[in-house]
Amino acid sequence: MGLLATLRRPLWSESAAARRRRLLRQWITLPPMLAAGAIWGVLSTMATNDERAVIVGGLAGALAFGLGSRLYLQIQPFISWWASTRFPRWGGWVGTALDSLLAGSAVWLLTDVLALPTYSSVTAVVTLGGGYAAVVAAFFDEPGTRALGGVLGTIRGGGLGIRIPPYSHIEAMRVQRRLDEARAALEEFVQEHPGDARGWLDLGRLLADEFGERDEAVRVIRTGIDRARMDLRVHHHYVQTLLRIRESDGAPHLAGRDLAFLSDVAGAAPEGEWARRMLADLRARDADPDAVD
Repeated sequence: MGLLATLRRPLWSESAAARRRRLLRQWITLPPMLAAGAIWGVLSTMATNDERAVIVGGLAGALAFGLGSRLYLQIQPFISWWASTRFPRWGGWVGTALDSLLAGSAVWLLTDVLALPTYSSVTAVVTLGGGYAAVVAAFFDEPGTRALGGVLGTIRGGGLGIRIPPYSHIEAMRVQRRLDEARAALEEFVQEHPGDARGWLDLGRLLADEFGERDEAVRVIRTGIDRARMDLRVHHHYVQTLLRIRESDGAPHLAGRDLAFLSDVAGAAPEGEWARRMLADLRARDADPDAVD
């Protein structure tokens, strides 16, 4: 029971949507891995000419491959999560490298260290089954639904189309003052859709205005500026919110770096002019011009 509980327990804190996707991948991957394990067990014991040994070998191989795939799919999402958390910009590349290192180390351990036999038929089943599982899981995941939406958009004459993540339920929570639920939903939204600028800004505003967590709100909004897709108008709203939060703390100068960044990005656009005016105002209000961060 303890082993089963350990295999079911994720190694990190994951959102409900991430857990659903992980379990979906695990269940889809299980049948081809059981088949590959059974084939390996049968081939490994056929030389004994003992029917019972062949049956036991097939069952043992299926169990070993099934548990191995389950364990791998517990570790692999943790690697991706850890890499994206530690390396926000390069998390995808770092996660892929670590994932490849993990898979390669497992193959080396089984073949070179333990000297277990390998069979081309087993390799083929694992490769084809893994590819099948990835395709089927992706169909139910966001990339698949986006691709399906693109096909349907093309049929309707609307081009490839872009899937816009649902958001109205979060807005309803905020209107109904279900603040804890709205916070949890927004935290899940920015994890699942980091490129969507709506989530980061609304989460930052909620943290600052309703929970009083202004430092955390600033961190969230700055993360959104780094990771979300936004035009100058939306960037302007982000920096306006940062400035308002810093002013509520009596430290507007701490928004200087955000104003300076918007000024550089926007150039001569109205958003850039606004940022420069705000910077000039901050410096005029502060006795020490260098105090503006």
